[in-house]
Amino acid sequence: MNGSATTHGTILFTREVRWESTLPVSTRMLAERFLADGWRVIWLNPVGFGPVPRLEAVDHGALLELRPSSPVPCTLRSAHALEARHVLGWLSVAGLVRRALRQRAIPDPSVLWLSHTKSEGIQRIFPGVRTIWHVTDDYAGMSRFPASAARLCRVGFRSADRVACVSSELRDAVVRTYDVAASRCVVLPHGVDADRLRARSGSDPFAGVTAPRVVYVGNTRRMDVDAVDALARTSRVHVVIIGDREPLGTLASRENVTATGSLPPDQVGALLPWCDAGLISYSPRELVNAQLGNPMKAMEYAAACLPILSPPLPAYRDLDLPVRLYTSPEELRALVAGLPPTAGEREALRQSVRAHTWQARYEQALALIGGQP
Repeated sequence: MNGSATTHGTILFTREVRWESTLPVSTRMLAERFLADGWRVIWLNPVGFGPVPRLEAVDHGALLELRPSSPVPCTLRSAHALEARHVLGWLSVAGLVRRALRQRAIPDPSVLWLSHTKSEGIQRIFPGVRTIWHVTDDYAGMSRFPASAARLCRVGFRSADRVACVSSELRDAVVRTYDVAASRCVVLPHGVDADRLRARSGSDPFAGVTAPRVVYVGNTRRMDVDAVDALARTSRVHVVIIGDREPLGTLASRENVTATGSLPPDQVGALLPWCDAGLISYSPRELVNAQLGNPMKAMEYAAACLPILSPPLPAYRDLDLPVRLYTSPEELRALVAGLPPTAGEREALRQSVRAHTWQARYEQALALIGGQP
């Protein structure tokens, strides 16, 4: 993608992670498709706190990553002048952002694709630019400061041309909670990389493991560590955990557990087909927050032909995936006892996600950009 000719405009994305993060971030999946199609892409982190306005710029070929900092405290901790502080924070780095674009002969963005609560104020840097708010989670519900997060969401969602939500439940909540016109809200679910639809290849990375292999991918801080530990202790199963090891405690050292730590997406894609089921797990608190979301890992599991073991989530109605549901540790153990899946079951899973690639989601995103609110 580096050095690709620009045949379209410039699009600016906001997200809290850096471009080269190992976290599987939906915003990056879309940004990669824009890059491949000839767009110039700006990847902008939320403005942080610093003694003076500063801007760190990192070039990635046709993509420019920007990491701003401002002396204005853009924090959710204090509700005082919340919206104004975030606007001032962005305005304090506006000149630095524009200079970085001029130095690289990058045109101003023709689209703002915002996916972070603290995006309020960016539109002041680029007034009149078409804005899509991509809502990937219940931001206020997951925040340590829900009232402040909700205030920024209300302003941001209502000022956007369109609001794209990852599930119909989240869309309905946005309409209801933030008084956004339903005609401006659409559902844009997560997708899966088409390369993930390939069969397993190479040598078995878990050679010698004969028990069914259950894999968990993602944010281990949201996982129900106690429940997964109980599964590892009481079931004939090998648990593979791909994510930060620190929250796992003693679970990471169990004999029938492989805790890889965080891995790049390509390595994750190579490991998944060698497992027998994909686990979705949330702590009790996180399960409440997850009711409006859409776990991206479910699509990745299905593409790798892995049965999806998950608590009930409303988002599955949008995806039409054959998910095996559990509501208790006993039900989860019963599902594990039915592994490994047959060859026919594996192929049925792959077929269920063929229409849900990130390329298909990119085409939906293009329609949003070109459509009318």
